[in-house]
Amino acid sequence: MIDRPVVCDKFGGSVFQGYEGFRQAADYLSEQFKEGCMPVAVVSAPNGVSNRLIEVLRSPDTVRGQYVHGLRDELHDRYTGIIEELTDGRHRKHAMRDIGQELARMESALDEHGEGCFLALGENHSGLLLKHALRARGYGSSEYMDGYKAGVSVSRKGAVDVEQSVKNIRRQLCGMMDDRSIHVIGGYVGRRGKRGRYVLMGRNTTDVTGALVSVAAETKDYEVIKDVPGIYRVEPEFCQTGIIPRLSYNEALQITGRGARVVHPHAITIAQRQRMPIKVKNMEKDSFTLISDRTGTTAEHPVAAISAGRFYVINISDDIMNTLEGRGYLAAVAAALSKMGLDIYDAAMPASTISITVPFQEYETGRSGDELRKRLRKGGFSPTISGREVGGISLTGEAMKRRPGTLSCLAGILGRGGISVVMGSQSDEAVLSPAINLYVNPDALPAAVQALCKELF
Repeated sequence: MIDRPVVCDKFGGSVFQGYEGFRQAADYLSEQFKEGCMPVAVVSAPNGVSNRLIEVLRSPDTVRGQYVHGLRDELHDRYTGIIEELTDGRHRKHAMRDIGQELARMESALDEHGEGCFLALGENHSGLLLKHALRARGYGSSEYMDGYKAGVSVSRKGAVDVEQSVKNIRRQLCGMMDDRSIHVIGGYVGRRGKRGRYVLMGRNTTDVTGALVSVAAETKDYEVIKDVPGIYRVEPEFCQTGIIPRLSYNEALQITGRGARVVHPHAITIAQRQRMPIKVKNMEKDSFTLISDRTGTTAEHPVAAISAGRFYVINISDDIMNTLEGRGYLAAVAAALSKMGLDIYDAAMPASTISITVPFQEYETGRSGDELRKRLRKGGFSPTISGREVGGISLTGEAMKRRPGTLSCLAGILGRGGISVVMGSQSDEAVLSPAINLYVNPDALPAAVQALCKELF
């Protein structure tokens, strides 16, 4: 390694809307270099490109080639405009050559390397564009490599081998870094084995790649660069609040576990094990949210953040529950939902009933109910399944551990606003940071969030 402190900057796809985003990213990295740091960039695909690649992959085989050609022409026009603005005449030719070669790979990537390689092409596009923007600023040794070449080690199901990945990435960085390097690494994809196939880690996992690079490079900071100046106390679609100055790792895990698109939960757990702070910020503002082992909550202000969204509560009843014959019923339900691709957010077991809360957008009432019933019947059960949509509100804050009666206080806030709580739950104070989950009628969700924000923040 070199004698400069290393900082890892992960750039989200929302940053790369067009020329201006790539220009700002290159200037941001250049400024860090001038200030004495050695930045390493980890990039997501340009805004919207991953979704377009998924559309092509899902298209019928008979027209897929036509779709690939159409997307290739569309991206060529988009990137040509960016390159013309981003680079000077001396570098433009090389940038157009590299992007042209990468776009020409769109057909062969799927046939030769599989879906993982094809879907990660967008990250390659971002990496190459940013590489040439840096070269135009004088960083001639700057290079790009995807997560596969960087050595991110991933299982068939997308689980990351953290220890092996860190070793691989450290080996690559040690052989590449010098005093004029700003290297760029693509997220989203890794490899299975030393020469295995490309394997996707899942959507929004570039955060995880950034965390792995940060650990491998022993970085001064891990910065997650977004198009917002930090993490809002609640999603802006519900009400306007300020940025959270500080979150504990556990608080951040609570809100991301409830669906808030903040930082990928696995990236947080990697950072937590290493006691490595994460800064969530944009490139324009000095404000940011710091995720570390310290909370920003107090006894007077015990709630750090609110996450809200639409959920579906599945009620499963069966006469054999709570009997010897019904042992393992909850495990069977969890296994069935996992195979259906549904995440469980809450579970409760009143007499002869199991209530499971899942994301509403992932649950198609009729089909999913029928599929769950079919799977449970194969296991020898005879379930009756019903359900309803609800609005879910999750509140987290370390200081809630020291403030008794918080659940009743929150329910009282909603009651004064004429909003009924249809059900609620509270985590054990001994584990992680406490979380309180409240469920209301879906139509009342915006008003419920606004009432809580008004009194809590």
